[in-house]
Amino acid sequence: MFFKDFRRIKKLGKYLTKDKKTIYLILIVLLPVSFSGAIQPLLVGQAITILKNESTDVWLSKTFLVSQ
Repeated sequence: MFFKDFRRIKKLGKYLTKDKKTIYLILIVLLPVSFSGAIQPLLVGQAITILKNESTDVWLSKTFLVSQ
């Protein structure tokens, strides 16, 4: 499956060479956005736990968010 996708992208690469700068810009923007979307539920859950004054075992409890 991976090799079929790779071949397909390779064929499309001929058409994408004209827009290299745009593709690089899209990738540069896409990576932080996807990371922040993935970490958002963890941060919201941690914030709720802190507001409820419950004990946490998550690594985030040892950061600057909690003043002990």
